[in-house]
Amino acid sequence: MVIGMCRKTGRTITGWDQFISRVTQVMTTYISARNKVRGFGSQLPATLSLNTNNATLALIQTYAMGAFMNPSNGLEDFEPSRVVAERTQNGTSVTFYGKWNGRVVDPFTIELPQAA
Repeated sequence: MVIGMCRKTGRTITGWDQFISRVTQVMTTYISARNKVRGFGSQLPATLSLNTNNATLALIQTYAMGAFMNPSNGLEDFEPSRVVAERTQNGTSVTFYGKWNGRVVDPFTIELPQAA
């Protein structure tokens, strides 16, 4: 069992909550931004300053799916079947569908903020 810390509250988290936190961290960390683990992260942060047109949404979906395929991210316990990016008032949301630890789970959504 993986144990983590909630980025907002500092409390200990495990299981599904820890997994969601891990996905959020991967999707919001630019790949190669970490010195010790250069392969960790995704290319999603590069899209934050782009207009969220349909082409950008397709790019976000591609980058998000690619992040799950990167072994440096440690997301092997989730098998994505679909990724959907949508415009929101505060930026972009990305919803993930698939299996976690071999069982189908409810879709979950993370928010990507707009660039300042």
